[in-house]
Amino acid sequence: MLRKKVNSLENNKDSILSVHTDGDIEYYSITALEELGEIEHYILPKTFYDKDEEDADFFRLCTLFDFNFNKIVTIRNFNYESIEINSYKDIEVKAFTETNSNVCAITTNVRKAPLIIRNKGILNVIIYDPGKKVVSLAAVNMQQTLDKALKALVLELNIKYNSSPLDLKVVMISFGQSKVYVDDNTSNVFKSNFHNINHCISQTDEGLEQVDICKINIATLLEVGVKYENIIDIKNKELPEILANVETIYTIINIK
Repeated sequence: MLRKKVNSLENNKDSILSVHTDGDIEYYSITALEELGEIEHYILPKTFYDKDEEDADFFRLCTLFDFNFNKIVTIRNFNYESIEINSYKDIEVKAFTETNSNVCAITTNVRKAPLIIRNKGILNVIIYDPGKKVVSLAAVNMQQTLDKALKALVLELNIKYNSSPLDLKVVMISFGQSKVYVDDNTSNVFKSNFHNINHCISQTDEGLEQVDICKINIATLLEVGVKYENIIDIKNKELPEILANVETIYTIINIK
């Protein structure tokens, strides 16, 4: 199926997303990843004709992207309450918090099994090793950080695939508000776990502390050796209106 790139969306003179069209359907790719060639990373908003039940929306996406429905990995119903992963390949699933299972991380070679994520109010951090053709995903609801998950993923990539942190590319897209209120105990834990995260913490006019979880995640990646220039951090305000204002987003990842 022919997919046509229409144009790029501009933000601060840098191209953030490219918009594609296939008939009446528009979807977006990360412009900074296009240099990798073999990696496809698309984002679609959930529309009114998508049906959650009986996998109707996943069938539609498989048709759009020429995927075999029986060979995809899906992360679905990923919200504040539940995670459901369906896989036709071996896939590792890890929970990094005992009290809240809404933090998960997976590592998979998606060359033969495209990954489709349906999420609501979730921050996805996707780590690529372009040379090894391996993808890792850490995902969390917008009330938590991913410091433990990200450290574990980078270490796992190094051990299992001999991936150097210096070679990794990271895509992080935050839908909605990335700042959360924290109490003094939580704030002190963050401060003790990092060398310097003062730039991640701010105070409101009422004296309450807020932590920017996206900045915390970036600080984590830098501490484990990922290059800052290889981290693509896309904020809600940088997204086109159709993505910024919709609750449920699909992320499609495929390695040719």
